[in-house]
Amino acid sequence: MNFVSEHAFDSALSAHRLQAPSTARASTEARAQLGQVAFKLARRLIDMLRIVSVQKTLQPEHVHNLSRLALLLSTPAGATGAAEESRTRPLLMRGGFDGAQGHTVMAGSFFNPADQADASSYTAANVSAHTESFPEYPGAGGVVRFALDSSPAFPVSQSGGASSAGWLSDDAVQAIVREYKARAGAPDLRVSEGAKALIKRVLQSNLASVLRAASRGASSAASKASKTSKATTKSKQAPTAAAIAKASKGWIIQW
Repeated sequence: MNFVSEHAFDSALSAHRLQAPSTARASTEARAQLGQVAFKLARRLIDMLRIVSVQKTLQPEHVHNLSRLALLLSTPAGATGAAEESRTRPLLMRGGFDGAQGHTVMAGSFFNPADQADASSYTAANVSAHTESFPEYPGAGGVVRFALDSSPAFPVSQSGGASSAGWLSDDAVQAIVREYKARAGAPDLRVSEGAKALIKRVLQSNLASVLRAASRGASSAASKASKTSKATTKSKQAPTAAAIAKASKGWIIQW
């Protein structure tokens, strides 16, 4: 099964200004390889989420907790800034981005929903932007707004709202989850819509990085070949299946 459609592959290349493979066969092979990478990354990500979660349903807060752990694990013991920050807030902030001050801020309606024009976006009725928290625990319910999460892997628009759109489709993420459940022998595993949205963004960010690395790798290989043939090559090359496989080997999920 290929989790990356032709349209998604073309959109990814276009979004990151990368060349498309020169032939239909090369494009199909590169797309298939990227699909394999997508599943490998998703499998590793969901494996980690299942470790940090004690519930049957993966929730957005589990992704937030995992991002905190990732920050702590990558912080040297002698550095306190990032470690202290991880204890006070997750990497994936909820809110808009203040370009002037360079930090994440909350909309006014978060503090006083009754008096703000955009209060409706912070209510549970806006189901497209919320997901239920821990539904299997009576009395522990609530809603979590996931549409405003922000980090390099979770970009937020300058208007303060997060963009959930992207080249990787929601159907692809759903198919990846189904495949994971089948291969991992976890038929009872549930993933909330909020968690799926965050997983999708992590995957897109990492796959884009793999594509860029593959393009650089292909360019390097072409440059070496050109020294022998004395032919000229462009600075950027199309990411081939071989280059994608090489770039993804040993890849560690980036947050």
